[in-house]
Amino acid sequence: GAGGTLNLSSNTTYYATWKANCNSGDTLLSNGQCRHTYASSVSYSCPSGGTLSGTTCNTSSSYDASASYSGGCEYQSDSGHMSTSNINSDARWASDFPECNASNNGYSGKRFDCGSGKSGCKKTSGSGYNCTSPCPSDRKRYTYKQYTCVCSGTTNYSCPSGGTLSGTKCYISSSYNATPKYSCNSGDSLSGTTCIHDYTPA
Repeated sequence: GAGGTLNLSSNTTYYATWKANCNSGDTLLSNGQCRHTYASSVSYSCPSGGTLSGTTCNTSSSYDASASYSGGCEYQSDSGHMSTSNINSDARWASDFPECNASNNGYSGKRFDCGSGKSGCKKTSGSGYNCTSPCPSDRKRYTYKQYTCVCSGTTNYSCPSGGTLSGTKCYISSSYNATPKYSCNSGDSLSGTTCIHDYTPA
């Protein structure tokens, strides 16, 4: 028996049985190797270009805020006198001017004073021009004034798309979970978030 004395009456052969000696806490496999498992290391990244903060990616974008005016808008003449030219390519008829409002505040352009289809016609006597149609080509002049859309009052800015207003800009922030990447020591294998290290016992 174990720990006792064995009396033999004849020659007997004994065979030793060896058991692999794995490190404490490791598992002996059926192939005779030992298996050690440990938690993998993890790193995080933001594949969509966000800024990493812990395990979260943050993104931010901006756009111009919408402007509105509490006061009225009107076209104001930049000069009190008529200007004349033989070329009308840089002037527009009054009916072609855009509506003077907040969206074109500051727009400036030359506007024909005689109206659509009419030219300033140099008088046959005296000075100045008459608006007439048709006008002989040797006396035709295009008369116009320079006008600017001016909106008075207070400018208000807003973010209709839900952004956060800062000055004249709207900012939109969003976040999403960062992508984890698990890794093991060289030569070991990864199973989920666990690393596996098989080795031959001493």
